[in-house]
Amino acid sequence: MSGWVDAAQELAALEPPARTALARLKPLEVPEGAVLFSPGETVKGYVVVLTGHVGVHLVGPNGRDILLYEVKPGESCIQSTLGLLGGDDYSAEAVATNATRLVLIPRPVFLELVDSSPAFRKVVFAAFAERMQAMMQLIETMSFLRVEARLAALLLERAKDGEVAMTQAAMARARAWCQRCRLSGASMGTHLSITGVASIPQRRRPGPAYPQMRYGRPGRGFLACRQQSRRSQPMSIVTPMPTAVRDQASLAALDRAHYMHGYHLFDEHRQQDALQIGGGDGAYIQDLAGNRYLDAVGGMWCTNIGLGREEMVEAIAAQTRQLAYANPFCDMANPRAVELCAKLAELAPGDIDHVFLTTGGSTAVDTAIRLVHYYQNCRGLPHKKQILTRRHAYHGSTYLGMSLGGKQVDREGQFDFIQDGIHHLSGPYPYRAPAGLSQAEYLESLVAEFEEAVATLNKVNG
Repeated sequence: MSGWVDAAQELAALEPPARTALARLKPLEVPEGAVLFSPGETVKGYVVVLTGHVGVHLVGPNGRDILLYEVKPGESCIQSTLGLLGGDDYSAEAVATNATRLVLIPRPVFLELVDSSPAFRKVVFAAFAERMQAMMQLIETMSFLRVEARLAALLLERAKDGEVAMTQAAMARARAWCQRCRLSGASMGTHLSITGVASIPQRRRPGPAYPQMRYGRPGRGFLACRQQSRRSQPMSIVTPMPTAVRDQASLAALDRAHYMHGYHLFDEHRQQDALQIGGGDGAYIQDLAGNRYLDAVGGMWCTNIGLGREEMVEAIAAQTRQLAYANPFCDMANPRAVELCAKLAELAPGDIDHVFLTTGGSTAVDTAIRLVHYYQNCRGLPHKKQILTRRHAYHGSTYLGMSLGGKQVDREGQFDFIQDGIHHLSGPYPYRAPAGLSQAEYLESLVAEFEEAVATLNKVNG
């Protein structure tokens, strides 16, 4: 019996000697989330996927993660084939998207079969040619297809019975993956429209919490996106923008000349104008050309109640007429700030009774660290100011916030970071967990690392 060889349809035409050689190899059971290879590693063999599938990702120097391709039953891994035939090391990372059963044909066996078996050689090169064609299509898509069209295609690919079920968090990850979400009916043969919001109970499945949209889990606030034909009303038909604005060309020129954006991409900005947002209502924003978009990330996670709400406009206007600003320092206060702090203390857990108001998350983190330093200095314990933080974490974009953060893409070599008193531990990131660890084992390793760090710092600092 040839065992797994019989189950692999692409190997059905192999000669008996080749089938016998492959039948000696035992299939491997690979858990979901396992890393099969990483950039710089030597190619050890040819992968035959029997069940499940593997995602091959390319991570750029700026941290952008691109799914190059997926290897499913009957498909080949171009990275492995190139390495076996040309001697190159891996330049991408392969991760089991789900529980996968595969066979690794060792390099010596692979090369022997390529030399001796015409049928095996045909399988390898046919799969290689098919993968190369797909790669060329990917290059064409990434080079010439607008990001909004790529995002629309990704959403439509996930559609079942004409609908896409996706959480707001997953939509946000898709938006980040495509850099800017510019859904345009003219770019695709179809349009997307938001048709409803359903409150669906949280359902958590076991396995790693993958960071990209294609692994999004069901959760609260599902968005149902319905595919419509060209005859349907496109998303870009919205309320006209006010006419008392500069033309887009002059705004783009002023933008390039004067406006430094957060996380500014200088080279890209010289070649491609920024998307000028001129209006918003509810969960949607609108550019100056009248195109309307779902603001999936809620501005910068701060427009929770939506945009353009009349009660918000009226409340802001009334407060501005009465008092637009008052100095909050020292012995000065104002009624609205006092009431807000009291409400936050009421909602906060435990004995959290005092509130320090800041302008955003970055300054909140900075203030919290400064208060820790002040508190320990007042206690006469100036050495007890060591901060444990985690890699892959984000704590803001200020000097201290960036120093605390552990996202590699945020730690550009040209910037300086505070090193003294800040210690980075492994992030709770199952997607990058060492292969072979269960979730429970991975959790225990993180706890052990934390306890060891605390014990070491206590020993050093007293």
